[in-house]
Amino acid sequence: MTEKVAVYIATTHGPVRIERILQEPVPLSEVFVGRGIEPLFEISSEYDNFIRPGRPVDKAFGPFGDLSFRMDLSQEIKAGKSWQLAAFVAHGLESLGKLAGPDDPHDRVVVLTGLVNADFEIEIVDHIQEKLDALHQLASETRAAGREFQVIIPKDVSLEPSHDVNAKKMSNAMAAFELCTGTNAILPIARESTKSAYPVIFIFLLLAGGTGVFFVNHINKIKPSETGFQAVEIVEKPETRAQIEVLERRPPKGLTCAAVRFSGVEPELIPIELADQFVTHTTLTDSQAGLICGLQFRFKAPDPGSSAKAFLVVNNGTFVNQQSATTMKSFKRTLSWIIDLPDFQDQEFRYRVRLETKTGQYELAHKVIP
Repeated sequence: MTEKVAVYIATTHGPVRIERILQEPVPLSEVFVGRGIEPLFEISSEYDNFIRPGRPVDKAFGPFGDLSFRMDLSQEIKAGKSWQLAAFVAHGLESLGKLAGPDDPHDRVVVLTGLVNADFEIEIVDHIQEKLDALHQLASETRAAGREFQVIIPKDVSLEPSHDVNAKKMSNAMAAFELCTGTNAILPIARESTKSAYPVIFIFLLLAGGTGVFFVNHINKIKPSETGFQAVEIVEKPETRAQIEVLERRPPKGLTCAAVRFSGVEPELIPIELADQFVTHTTLTDSQAGLICGLQFRFKAPDPGSSAKAFLVVNNGTFVNQQSATTMKSFKRTLSWIIDLPDFQDQEFRYRVRLETKTGQYELAHKVIP
């Protein structure tokens, strides 16, 4: 099975697919039809506001800093804000590499409508019955292709039966995102809306005594009920915890990085501590380039008998002998991975490290400032 998910916005004229989301170093985030160059001006203004710092998308899946986004749709949407829930979920999926593009194989189709407020609550929108009535063709085609079909709408809605479209009513955008990913093994935080009748509990990370070692606890699977999400119990199982550790490699006092790289001198290893937690990743404290020779990543899989994958994804800058933006290594049980950084950096080195196991994936974000 593929892990990718096709995301649609429910509209009264039929479902509109979110085909692609790209990060771009431009002043404003904008929405386009297909690969066009003329933005949809009215919705683009609302979209730019929706993902700015402090807004729901940035709070959940960022921080994005100065980066903006391009969101490509299959058809034009002229006005309104009912696209917010679909855009929120699509951004989360894109951050995990799970948003299906037009040509990507996928096993699941999700259609969403609703507003998302500052507390991640899903608020009601107009014309939901008409939007559901416009989904019958997509529902039939999706099921005929053997794919799962899901529809998510705000909780407080009264609807008539809609034949083959059975919508799930939800009150929390985080819970909707979890449902759409089909997994609970997503970093890292326990977020719960105090107003939601159906709290959802995310995996959280424990900072072990300031050592810079991050453990991921086991979590029981969340099962959707007919009325919403059931609460789940987090069960601590130390013997099954996944681990990612990131350390600065610095030369001993009075020496340089050349001594570490070429003379066999052991570097000083400085653990990097937690800075903030988001739904899809944890951010580590920024490092100052100074005399950093490089970085060391230590991965530990929860199950010593199974394989795991470690990823290094560079978003800005380069490390020594870098071949591509994404590097992957397979391993069993443990992996120690060292990279060297250039002696003179004129830009931030910004990256993420990710551990993928059979139970889920865990990610840390970090940057080295020149």
